[in-house]
Amino acid sequence: MSEKIPHRDTAEAALKAFGLLPQARIDFVKQRENTVFKVTDGKDEYALRVHRHGHRHDDEVRSEILFMENLFEQALPVSQVVRTEAGEPFAVLPDGQGRQVQVDLQRWVPESAQFDDSTLTWQGQGVTTVEDFTTFGQLCGRFHRASARTPRIPGYRRDAWDLQGLTGDAPLWGVPSRLATDPAQAQTLAEADTFIAERLTELGTSADVYGVIHADFTPENVLRSPTGLTLIDFDDFGEGWWAFDLATILFWYSQHPRYEEFKMALLTGYRKYFELPQQAVSTLDALIVARGMTYLGWAADRPTDQTSAFLKAAVLPVVVRMAESLLSTGRIRKVHP
Repeated sequence: MSEKIPHRDTAEAALKAFGLLPQARIDFVKQRENTVFKVTDGKDEYALRVHRHGHRHDDEVRSEILFMENLFEQALPVSQVVRTEAGEPFAVLPDGQGRQVQVDLQRWVPESAQFDDSTLTWQGQGVTTVEDFTTFGQLCGRFHRASARTPRIPGYRRDAWDLQGLTGDAPLWGVPSRLATDPAQAQTLAEADTFIAERLTELGTSADVYGVIHADFTPENVLRSPTGLTLIDFDDFGEGWWAFDLATILFWYSQHPRYEEFKMALLTGYRKYFELPQQAVSTLDALIVARGMTYLGWAADRPTDQTSAFLKAAVLPVVVRMAESLLSTGRIRKVHP
């Protein structure tokens, strides 16, 4: 059975590197960019992540781990990093194919579940309430406040969700128009790309609107537990506009019948801890479309992925219509009935 699970042998080898018992239980959780296992060592539980070969440079992974450690020290609810026996933020181990991969370990958030399911929220469903969104906003505001106070990490290396990262010929997650099913869709996405670039250029990158963000603030990356909400998975973190994290949250609820209520509650909670200039808040609709376009670019580069199929079938048409609305009115509109 173990040979059918990607990187199972690497996960077993990591137990020694992190000082865990060799007989610890290892359960496969998921595989996307990286492979995640749940490790149970006596009464303690951990999330062990085996990074995909070549996905990140060592300096990028080190920057991520050090950033999370700094947030944890500021009492932000993030996963607690566990260092190797040698005191390193991650281990480098063979992947069974003659290559070396990074492996890191974090404490499992006990009794936790995802904040919501993005597929359901996209369909206007899900279990989130307006009160939940106030708390969601507070978490995002606390994170941005802590991030803004965090000094530059020595040897910091991460891709930026800046103008080049979100727009142009080579954005971080691929060119969205490549997923288009006809020339009209491709043209709309290209025009929206130009519109978004103009808005972000006008906004600028001063410290009150731009900093180090999570960049994947989805319902799946926020966990509910008896102690509150916990922010996880900093694999995509880097510099970007603060409002991009808010746009990521709102994108997956943009077709929900209570979207406007959720948006107001999110901003109310957020402003308790962090205040954005009105110009930044006014770019939210453009950034929501930009967020949607990143998913299209991601899917275009992964045509055989099951998630890509969902993005092409269910998300692409909506993002195109949102882009049309943005171009004609400067705002997005709800597409689903």
